[in-house]
Amino acid sequence: DNLDEELDGWLIKSENYQALNTILPKFKGKVKAIYIDPPYNTGSDEFIYEDRFRSSTWLTMMENRLTLAKEFLSEDGVIFVSIAGSLGKYNETHKLGILLENIFDKRIVDFIWKRRSGSGSYVISGATEIHEYILCYGKNGANLYKNIISTDSMREYKNQDENGIYKWHSLVINQYTKEERPNLYYGVVYDFVEDRILFEKDENNFDHQRQVVIFPSLHGKSVWAMTKDSMKEVYNRGLIKVIKGKKGYELKIKKYLYDKTGKIVGNPIKSILDDGCMGWKIGYTSDATKELKNLLPSVEFDTVKPVNLIKTLLYVSTDEGDIVLDFFAGSGTTAHAVLLLNKFDKKKRKFILIEMEDYCFYKIIIPRLKKLAYSLDWKNGAPIGKEGYSMFFKYYELESYEDVLSKASYGNLSNETFEFFKRDPYNYYVFMNDEKMMNIVEIDYEKNSVKIFLDNLYQNIDIPESLSVSEGLKIMKIKKESVYFDKKQVNVQEISLRDLKRFLFW
Repeated sequence: DNLDEELDGWLIKSENYQALNTILPKFKGKVKAIYIDPPYNTGSDEFIYEDRFRSSTWLTMMENRLTLAKEFLSEDGVIFVSIAGSLGKYNETHKLGILLENIFDKRIVDFIWKRRSGSGSYVISGATEIHEYILCYGKNGANLYKNIISTDSMREYKNQDENGIYKWHSLVINQYTKEERPNLYYGVVYDFVEDRILFEKDENNFDHQRQVVIFPSLHGKSVWAMTKDSMKEVYNRGLIKVIKGKKGYELKIKKYLYDKTGKIVGNPIKSILDDGCMGWKIGYTSDATKELKNLLPSVEFDTVKPVNLIKTLLYVSTDEGDIVLDFFAGSGTTAHAVLLLNKFDKKKRKFILIEMEDYCFYKIIIPRLKKLAYSLDWKNGAPIGKEGYSMFFKYYELESYEDVLSKASYGNLSNETFEFFKRDPYNYYVFMNDEKMMNIVEIDYEKNSVKIFLDNLYQNIDIPESLSVSEGLKIMKIKKESVYFDKKQVNVQEISLRDLKRFLFW
């Protein structure tokens, strides 16, 4: 009933600038998070130009795509861009930061990821760089709103009641003094015989045989987290208790692990991403290589990122129903991270991946997703268990405009050449004159309509998807002769001249 809504993602094999332009009408303003790991301008990759032009060429490539990327973001959407710092004289890190500053409305943070341990590094002078940057920007409403919790902190949540898992948390705030917050500095009378706080009792007049007065600090260097009236109200709800510790009696409050929406009540993510910041190991480059080898042992890919690194970024930036875009897809780590995160918090996020290399697209990304559907854990190419992530994704190719021109010729389309065209349409093109065009279409100018002879048109041209992206419409249903969009129905054998022109030049 709703095909696009049921899809878990789209894989697009294409040069990314062409692909972004193509799908923009359909996904403009609908993407919550973008993660990209672009090729770095090291001089050893595809950016082989004269030295004086190399940097400007790389920045131009990035500017074109980042400007387009901004149009995909929702008003609260964010973009993460990975960039290494150790790039010699072609260092692009600070230049990329300036570029992002000029394109996007808001700088959020520059993350630092420790990519290796540093062991085995030998330098005669200077320093060894063992980190990379992940620059995070967004539109005006963008933010990283979801809290995180470390593995060590998670172990503190040992208690559970009808409202969930919790720990006893201190009510003392060390950021303020008695002079700065006088209404938060007061004594609380505690009856240790009856195990009861007496809020009405005067802190200067109490029974020393059975009662004590508890202050947030003895010298006024700390204060309580709430006023006395608020503390009384919270105490009456059963959320505060007195615990005797090494330093005497302390006031503690129940701190639940999850809020009412199911989100972790932790701390804001820190700018340094290491293994202590989450409930999972983020990992190094070596871990990322091992992850991919365990899935696909015969695959060679040098610049893969750890899945949990991307999972962490998406955890703090996305939620139920959000779309994640990666237009330098590489080995498909972003899609992998989306699946793991969906499995972790039982949400449904979607992915859009764009990659132009045949090897990456057909030998790594698609096999990787197929294997993950069967099992999320693999070792040496074999599954560990059968708990996978059943998914439904669509993949297709976009042919470049330059390839079309290089293969096309103008002339009459004889029956003989038409047979070649049908068998090998991606290597044989003809700009047809009006007479021969009738083999494909029948134009009715009075009704402003076109009838397409689908049997004479190469069958693997995806007309529904073509119309969907050009018109910016979601696909609801596809039948033999009709496609149903969220706003209209189109008979794929009889469409308007306007639609045909859009389709032919898409």
